[in-house]
Amino acid sequence: MKREFNRGGRPALSAAQRQKYIVSTRLDTPLYLQLKSLARQSDKQPAQIIRELIELG
Repeated sequence: MKREFNRGGRPALSAAQRQKYIVSTRLDTPLYLQLKSLARQSDKQPAQIIRELIELG
């Protein structure tokens, strides 16, 4: 019989919550600085800002 041990760490995410795809892009300096400024003002990560912008269309 196989035992399960508490491995610690955070619980596994469901398939719906898991982020599967990585999109890499290059930004010129003004766009990068604008993104960093938005991230600083909204207290969010740059990736989260990009996700929200894509969702808004």
